[in-house]
Parts: sequence; structure tokens; C-alpha cells
Amino acid sequence: MPECVEAELEQRLCLYQTFLKLYEQHGSLLDEILELETFHSSITGVKSFYLQGIIDNSAVYVTTNLCQGETLSLKQPQHIWTLGRGVNSGIHILDSYVSRCHAAIQYVECEQKFYLIDFNSSNGSYVNGEQIFKQVELKDGDHIRLGNTTFDFFLNVTTRILPAVSLETLMLLSQESTEVVTTKNIYQHESANLNVLEGTGYEYLPCITGAPSKALHFEQSQEIVDYFLSKK
Repeated sequence: MPECVEAELEQRLCLYQTFLKLYEQHGSLLDEILELETFHSSITGVKSFYLQGIIDNSAVYVTTNLCQGETLSLKQPQHIWTLGRGVNSGIHILDSYVSRCHAAIQYVECEQKFYLIDFNSSNGSYVNGEQIFKQVELKDGDHIRLGNTTFDFFLNVTTRILPAVSLETLMLLSQESTEVVTTKNIYQHESANLNVLEGTGYEYLPCITGAPSKALHFEQSQEIVDYFLSKK
């Protein structure tokens, strides 16, 4: 073996041994350095990763972009999502520092909670900078690190149905797209019809089938639209 190659290998071995000693004595400090490196990457345009646990009535699933950067919704009948470098992992992570079967996220239905479990991985699993040795409950906003891969955990337990968009907003959208508002568009939003027709001299006549009992002429429809826009 050439002397230059042998010298380089010896130097790398020395650096590795130094790093191990530093990690044994100042592991938490090095973890903070890794956190700073991750933060720096996030502000320089590098895509950040996340995993969101979603509880929607009886449906429980996760949404994540850990799978090669592609955002996916993943349902698992046993509510166990495995994470690892192995191709058989439910969430396949391309990271050489992640074990083939590194960890899992489990949803416990009776508690309605998500937990992170480490499978005695080589490089460990960390939640908010602290290594875990048993299952740990995950809370909204927790920061997780597996190997060199870091991601944020979000928890969604509430679904709220928003009210229908107002006719005024629909009209603004219509202006932006330069589309003509038709009689059909107006009758699709019965709750706003009376407010729009008030003061125009026309009367809204609802019908059982949902279609207008008498269609307005184009000139009449245009007059209503002009009246509505003049009120802004």
C-alpha cells in the first residue's frame, strides 16, 4: 500500500476516534450542532420533512413527504407505520445512517395517541434532541431525528367544515378569470340570492327541483350583475 494512502487512512481513523470521544463526553452538544445544521439547511431552500398524524372520526392515517420527498397519505390497518432504510419499511427513508428497520410510529386507539418506538437502531432515535429508549408519546410540533434525517411531527384531531363561499367572493373570482356570471351560477347559491336581488325589482322564486322556475333573460342577468358590482 502506498505511503500516501496509508497516511490518509490513518488520519481518517484518528479523526473518527476523536469524534467518538467527543460524542461520548459531549453528545448533547453535538446534537445541538446537528440541530443548527438542520435549521441552516431549512433556510437555504432545502426541503424540510414532516409527518402528520390524522384522526378523522374512525379513520386514522398519516401524511408525510419522507418517502423520497413525495407527499403521500398512508393508511395501515394495524395503525403501525414502520420507518427505515429497508425497502419493506412502510416509510422508506434513503439515509445510510438509518437502520433497515429503524423505528415505528404506532397509534393506540384506546388512548387516541401516537407513539414513537425505536427498534434498538444503530444510531438511535431522538425526540426534541433527546434519545429515546422506550416508546414515547408524540405531541404536535415534536422534532424527530432518525440517523441524519430530521422531520417534524404534527397532530390533527379536529376537522372543521367551513361555510360556503359568499357570492361576493365568487363574483371577485369571476372577475379575475374574466368569465361571465350566468343565471346558473346565481341560482347555485340560494342563500345569497335574496341579498343580490334586493332593490333590483326582480324576485327570486325557489323551486323544488333546484332549477329556476323562470330563467332571466341575458339583459336582466347582466343588470343584476351590474347592480351588485355598483354596491362595492
